[in-house]
Amino acid sequence: MSNKKIFLGIIALATIFTTSALAQAVWNNPTQTPPGDNVATPLNVSNIMQTKVGGLILNAGDATHDPATYGLLVPFGKVGIGINPTQTLDVNGNIKAVKAYVDQVCNKANPTQCLNFSDVANIVSGATSGVKINLFSVTPSPVVYGQTTTWSGTATGGTGANCITRYRAYVSGSTGDQWTSVSGCPSTLTLNSSVVTDYNQRSFYLSNNPYSSNTYSVIWEVQGVNQGVTSVVPLTVAAQGTPSVTLFTASPTTATSGVDTVAFSGSASQGTACITRHRLVSNVYGYSPGWISTGCTESATLSVSYLATIGIYSLFNLAGANSIIWEVQDSAGNISRQTVTVNVWPQGGPTIDSFTLSGGGNRGLVEVAAHATRGQYCITGYSVVPDPSQTPSNENPYDTLSASPTDCPQYVNIDANIGGYYDAFGPRDMTFIFSVSDSQGNVVSQNQTITIRQ
Repeated sequence: MSNKKIFLGIIALATIFTTSALAQAVWNNPTQTPPGDNVATPLNVSNIMQTKVGGLILNAGDATHDPATYGLLVPFGKVGIGINPTQTLDVNGNIKAVKAYVDQVCNKANPTQCLNFSDVANIVSGATSGVKINLFSVTPSPVVYGQTTTWSGTATGGTGANCITRYRAYVSGSTGDQWTSVSGCPSTLTLNSSVVTDYNQRSFYLSNNPYSSNTYSVIWEVQGVNQGVTSVVPLTVAAQGTPSVTLFTASPTTATSGVDTVAFSGSASQGTACITRHRLVSNVYGYSPGWISTGCTESATLSVSYLATIGIYSLFNLAGANSIIWEVQDSAGNISRQTVTVNVWPQGGPTIDSFTLSGGGNRGLVEVAAHATRGQYCITGYSVVPDPSQTPSNENPYDTLSASPTDCPQYVNIDANIGGYYDAFGPRDMTFIFSVSDSQGNVVSQNQTITIRQ
C-alpha cells in the first residue's frame, strides 16, 4: 500500500470522528414517548387549519425588492378582526383608511335601505353631498277652516346624480300626496303654494270637525336621483265661530232725500265656515236691495252706494233716523250683523205730517194733535194759534202753543189742550193755525177748523 493511500484513509477517519463528536454534543433525548413533544407543523399549503402564536409579516419588501402583487389573498371564507365573522369582512372596532372605495352604505337594521355612492364624482367636483331642505314654513298658523294658508320653502341639491327630480307637500294622514316632477333636474327648488284648509274630502282631506280646532303635520318631501329629504312643520286649523264684521261705515250720516248719495263700506272675515253672501237691510220694514254673493270666500268687502230716497221701497224708509244693517252669512248658516244710522231729511223746509183738532165743548176747550218733521235744516220754532181774523174782539183770547227749540230736533210732536171763553156768540166754527219754521227761514203752516159748542 502506498503512503498516499494511507494518508487519505487517516483523513477520512478523523472527519468521521469529529462529526460524531459534534452531533453528540447538541442532541437531547425526547421528554415524552413518541409521537408526543413533536415539533409543530410548519405553515404549508395543506387544507388543515393552522395556528401561529406570533405575528406574521407577509411579502415584506426592501429597498432592492418590490412587493408582489398580492400581500394577502383570501379567495374564500370570512375574515374577522376582533370578532367571529358573520360577513365576508367583519371588524369589531374603528376602520381607518386613507382612501376607501365604497359602492353602497346600508342600514344595519334594514339592509335593503342603502345609500348609493355611484355619484361620488359629483361630490369630489364640488357638488353638495345631497339634497337638503333649507327652509320650510306655513303661514298663517293658526288658520281658520276655509281660509288660505301658504307653504314656503327652499331646497338645494347638487348636480348630476344629486339634482332635484320631484317633490310633494301634503298634510300627514291625507291621501293628497301625489309627487310633482321637476323638469330639467335643477340644483335648487323653491316651494310657494297656497292651499285652502277646507274640510271637504275632495280637497285637502281634513275630515275633522270644522267647528273645533285641530293641529296637523304638513310634510314637504324633496327627492333627488339617489336621495330624498323630508321636513315637517305643524299647522293649526282653528274654529272661530260666526263671521266677524268690522269697519262698517256710512258717508254721509245726514243726507237730503233725493239729493245725497250715501256710500257704505265695511269688511268681514270668516269664522268657522267661508262667507257666502252679504246684504244691507233697513231695520224699519226690513227692506233690502238683495243678497250679494261672495262665492264662499274667507273675507267679504262691502262697497256700495244708494240714493237717500225716503219711501217704503227704499233702503231709507223714514224721514229722520234710519238704522241700516249689514248682514254677512257663511256656508254654515251663521249670520253676523253690524248697524249704522243715517238721518235722511226731505228737501226744503219742514213737513207737517198731521194736524187735527177735537173737542170744542166745555166752554171751547180744544184738543190739539200735531206732528211735523224737519227738512234739510233744523227746526227753530212752532206754534198753534187761533186765526186772529175769527176771534171776536170782546172775547177773551184763546190759549196758544209756541216753542223755540235750541237742539235742532228731528220732529215736532204736539198733544195738548187749548181753549178760551166766549160770551153770547153761541156755537160757531173756529180755525186754528199750526206753523213750523227752520233755521233757513222756511215756514210751513196748516189750518184746521173745529165747531165750538156752547
